[in-house]
Parts: sequence; C-alpha cells; structure tokens
Amino acid sequence: MFVTLTFRENVQDYDTAVKSFKLFTKRLRRKLEDVRYIATLEIQQRGAYHFHLLLNAPDAQFGLDNVVPLWQSGIVDIVSVDDTKKVLLYIRKT
Repeated sequence: MFVTLTFRENVQDYDTAVKSFKLFTKRLRRKLEDVRYIATLEIQQRGAYHFHLLLNAPDAQFGLDNVVPLWQSGIVDIVSVDDTKKVLLYIRKT
C-alpha cells in the first residue's frame, strides 16, 4: 500500500521530521515484525516535510487498523496497491 504521513504542524525542520519518522518506524516494527517499506521524504510547496512509503501490507483496511495509530504527528493517507505500473510511477514521482 502507499502511505503518506503528513504533520499536523507546519514542520520545516529536517531533524524534527526525521525524529518523528524514526519514532513511527520503531512503533511499526514492534507492531509488525516482518514489515518492509521504502520511504522518501518530500518537501511540500509551503516548505513543510512529509513522508511517502510503499509498505508491504495486505490492504488499506489493514493499514487503517495497524498503521494509522502509529503516526502520532498528524495525518495518514493510505491507498491500496493493485497495479505494478502504479507502484513504479509512484516511486518515480517521489
């Protein structure tokens, strides 16, 4: 699934963003021992950081139940992946 992690606040400090992401991934690994992901950090037009992940999870509902509670810094957007072409386009975009 595709996951976007957005901060509630306008986080423009790199170290703050990365610290929050590391806490998230620590919680994620505790919850899902065999989790695998690819992540990238992106800067929004307003200068705030957010993260994009490609995560090995079965479906969006799984993510809503298990991933969303672990990001305590803002909003989580989840989209199921069912097409390899979409995955490649998503990775190229970020």
